[in-house]
Formats: sequence, C-alpha cells, structure tokens
Amino acid sequence: MRNRHLLILLAACFGCDSGVGRQASSAKQSSLENGQPSLRALAELALQAAEAGDALALNSLRVTEREYKELFFPEFPEAGPGHNIPCDFHWYHLNVRSLKGVQDVIDEHAGRKYELLDVIATQGVESFKTFKAHKKVELKVRLSADGAEVQIRLFGSVMERAGEFKILSFPS
Repeated sequence: MRNRHLLILLAACFGCDSGVGRQASSAKQSSLENGQPSLRALAELALQAAEAGDALALNSLRVTEREYKELFFPEFPEAGPGHNIPCDFHWYHLNVRSLKGVQDVIDEHAGRKYELLDVIATQGVESFKTFKAHKKVELKVRLSADGAEVQIRLFGSVMERAGEFKILSFPS
C-alpha cells in the first residue's frame, strides 16, 4: 500500500493532475494552476483530500515548479544579492520534503472526518511585491468521532497571488 502511495506521489511530480477543485469555467485565466478563491476554500479541499487519502488531490493544491521558480522565488530574500544557492536547489528540497509530507498527511488523517472551523496563519502574513505568504497555517477543526475541537497542521505556508491561494509545501 505504501509503495502505491509513493508511485502516486512520483506521478504527481511529473505533471499528473487529479483535477480536484478545478473551476469549470475556463473564462477566468488563472496565474496559479488550480488556485483557489480563498484560504478557507483551499483548506476545505485539502481536508477532503486528506480524509480521502488522495495524494494526487493534495499535490494539485500545491505550488507547481513553474509557479515557484517564475512567480515566487524571485521575490524571496534567498534570490537576492549575496545568495549563491540556485533556485533549482531550493525547489528540489521543497519538493522532496513536500512529497514526504503528503504521505505523512495521508498516514495521519486518511479515514478521519473533520469539520473545518477556522484557518489560522500562526506566524502571520508576510507581504511581498506581487504576493502574500500566510505563514505556518493550521486548521481549527471539530473531530466527527467525538466532537472535540483541535488544531491540526496539514500543510505549511499558503501563497496568495492575485486573489488565488495555493499551498507552498507539505512539511515532513
């Protein structure tokens, strides 16, 4: 079973897309592939995918390599003068950690049922020139099993650009 999840995750790296959350209308051209209209909508889809154990759906909510390299990384401090580590290196490490993180989310949350109560950027929101980073996002949820309210962390930061939201990474 674990090998099947690994194969699904590897397929996600090479452009496979489950289409979860994709808007039916193609009239609106999105700068972010499968970008969601709000932080809450993104969190709801991530919760649904985690509950279903759907690695492809979780990965479809994450920033793509193109988005990271072309839209986000150029504005990060690591891209500025005095930093000699290439963007490819940063993407590689972010991607590898995220693939493991998606599996961790599935291992911990698949089969559970949650009701989303709130979405909290525990380290605030950082503004950049063309986007915002909602840092260290946690979800306040109610457990269907016993009604308990808890905070869980499915993913790390969320990127907001032109009114669209995507997960930056799934920490492992």
